[in-house]
Order: sequence, then C-alpha cells, then structure tokens
Amino acid sequence: MAKEILKTHDLEFCSRPVLTGQQKLSYNGLDLAFSRYDAYWREMRKICVVHLLSSIRVQSFSPIREEEVSHMIEKIFISALDSEPLNLTEAMMSLTSTIICRIAFGKSYEDGGSEKNYFPYMGWVDRLTGLARRLEKNFKEFDAFYQQIIDEHLDPNRSMPEHEDILDILLQIYKDRPYKTQLTFDHIKAILMNIFVAGTDTSAATVIWAMCFLMKNPEALKKVQEEVRTVIGNKGFVNEYDVEQLCYLKAVVKETMRLQPTAPLLIPRETTEKCKIDGLARGEWLERGAGWRYGTVVQGCIKAAKLLEEKGITATVADARFCKPLDGELIRQLAQEHEVLITVEEGSIGGFSSHVSHFLSLNGLLDGKIKWRPMLLPDRYIDHGSQTDQIDGPPRVDLFYNSQGHLELMIAH
Repeated sequence: MAKEILKTHDLEFCSRPVLTGQQKLSYNGLDLAFSRYDAYWREMRKICVVHLLSSIRVQSFSPIREEEVSHMIEKIFISALDSEPLNLTEAMMSLTSTIICRIAFGKSYEDGGSEKNYFPYMGWVDRLTGLARRLEKNFKEFDAFYQQIIDEHLDPNRSMPEHEDILDILLQIYKDRPYKTQLTFDHIKAILMNIFVAGTDTSAATVIWAMCFLMKNPEALKKVQEEVRTVIGNKGFVNEYDVEQLCYLKAVVKETMRLQPTAPLLIPRETTEKCKIDGLARGEWLERGAGWRYGTVVQGCIKAAKLLEEKGITATVADARFCKPLDGELIRQLAQEHEVLITVEEGSIGGFSSHVSHFLSLNGLLDGKIKWRPMLLPDRYIDHGSQTDQIDGPPRVDLFYNSQGHLELMIAH
C-alpha cells in the first residue's frame, strides 16, 4: 500500500490537507512543505531547488558542516576521557540545529523551541483544550524570532559574511523579484520554518537510528569501524569527500532510511482527485500447494500446512490481508485449483468466512468439486482473555484421503 501511495499514485496523493496548526505556522500555506499542490507550490519548489538546494549551494556549506561535526566529536572525546555518559539524542539535536542555524541564518543559536509540539488538528477541540492559545503564543514568538533575523540581515551596518546564508539569498530574491510569485517577508519566514524543522529532527533521528542498529548488530558495527580505519588511515578526520569511498557505511545509512524512514510518512497527504489503489484489496500467496486465512492466524496456518505435508497432503496458505473488499480473483483461483478450501479467522459467524461464502455461491464456485469449510470462533459469549483462551473451542477440521483417493473433510466440534 505504501508503494501504491508514495510511488505509483504519488501525483494523486501529493497535496496537503488544510490543518489548523500547519496553516498557522506556515503563514497560511506560504511554505513548501504544507502548501497544497498547485502552480504556487511548483514555483516555490523551483525557487528552493534552483537557489537553495542546488549541488553547488549545498557544497558551499560543507565547511560549516565539517566544523560543527568536529566540535561534536571533540565533546564526545572529552566525555569519554572523563568517563562521563553522553546523551546521543541531545548531541545530535544540538549538532543539526547549529548547522541549520548557521546555514540558514548565518549565526549559531541554542535551543529556541520546536514547532512540532504545536500542530493541533481540530480547531474547535483546540479552543476547549487551550492548544489554540499555545499555538498563537508560540507563533508570535517564532514570528518575532524570524523578523529579528531578517532585520539583522537588512541592517546596512551589518558586516558582510564570508559566505552567503540562505536568508541572504531569499532577501536578494525578495529585492530582485524575478519570479511571478512576489516574495514577501511572510514567504521568507515560512520557508525558514521549513528549513529549520526539516533539517533538525529528521537528520538527528536518522543518525540515532543508525547508531541503535549498529549497537544491536556488533558484526556490522565492526565492519563499519574497519572500513573507516582502512580508508582514512592516519588522516585523523573524515571529510565529506571521503564518504564516497565508504561503501559499507553508505549501505548502513541507506538500510537505516529503509527501515526507519523519517520523512515520507511525516507530513499528512491529501488526494487531488479520486484514485483507486489496486494493491489495497489484494491477497497474497504464502505457501503454495487450500487454506485461506484472515487476521493474525497466519503462523498457525503455515504450521498446519507443514503438518499436513507430513501426511502427504500438499496445502496452500493464502493471506486475505483485507476483509472488504475481497480479492475475488484470488478466491476464484483457489477454488478452481483445489479440492478443499478452508477459511480461518479470529472472528465469529457473519465475518470474513461469510463474505467468502457469499462470493463462492454467487459465482457458482460451490456447484463443482470444491469442499468449503470455515474455521472461526464459536457462536457463544467469549470472555476477555488470552488468544489461546478465546480460540479454545472452534471446530477442528481433519483432512484425509478416502479409498478412491479423493480428499475428504471431517469436522470435529
């Protein structure tokens, strides 16, 4: 389903919903991350890609990144010498915040709060809980912070920095007005908010997850250490150009981003038009060989299939995945290719098995050789309890070959 939404139908799912907190902190959708997908978003994306995120621009900020990483490593080294514990989360958040502030504003700033704590979704509920008041208060604080930075950059007596920061670039676009969309201070503040939020938590979270995975996998950790020591040698430090030679380390980072993606599912999505997700109602074959299961009983079905195999009976295990709508194509295939079909679910009468029975009967699939039986919870009151206690009592289905070599069922209640 993730592939269907994020790749196959990405264009249909690329817009953003209008939510209270996001609209407030993004100056009514003037930013890039929370604005709706339209001509305005495309032009803002063009401005950011061409002027802020080009490869040349990103490389120009490499001295800042290397300097701040060096400072963090020095702090870790001092803590190790003093045998003091280090909070990696705090260290990484400090690192990413400082790097982003220097790149975006040209100055280092200590913790100035986080927008992520002030994103209430339901306006009327927020009024009752006081979140809207907190949101307004924090919006004013952030707005004053952004305005102060803008005023400092517009000060004619300001000493010119060695390198332009992102705010310098945005202010130059504001003065030149080369695009159809005329940038205002609100546009600039909204983009600065995106840069700060997107560049701090996400980067820090990825590094922290990578370290957690390496600590839980000592063999992988050892390989990374050996690769760094082999490639870097006695150089004493690793710069960004050296990373291209660290193939195993890059593989670790990619695997971390695959297992714990911090960005793709972070921001809510909204469809721009009606869309049918083909993969949503599809079942899947798990063990070919006919069992059709729904719910959390898949491991039990696979185990049962292996026990049947020991008796010379080849069984198929298929996972329905979704109860509604049913994957009619797969049900039809199972019924036509097998003598026996058993539906297994953690539900009572009237659930998944009933849907399958309805489909089989309407499509004439029960008129031939197929023998179909449901395995479900007994039709009685069931107390709260463990899974074992709740499923104790459903009918038992035994399969065996009769004297003519046909597969037969015996139901034991």
